[in-house]
Amino acid sequence: MGYDSIAYFQQLNERVDSAAAVEFREVQLNGWEPKMNDCHGNVDFWVGHHPETKAVRGWLFLAPQ
Repeated sequence: MGYDSIAYFQQLNERVDSAAAVEFREVQLNGWEPKMNDCHGNVDFWVGHHPETKAVRGWLFLAPQ
């Protein structure tokens, strides 16, 4: 059984109206700043230093500026 990327992205596109808007916010912690293209690592670091937060995995799409 192979991976069907066309079907996968069609399913994502069908659910786009249920997506949540996430407001961008620049953050840093004692000199640490998030690394580009290391979303999961950045979130894990942040949650490890802010126990009142939790990781929520998903997709984030930023339109070109």
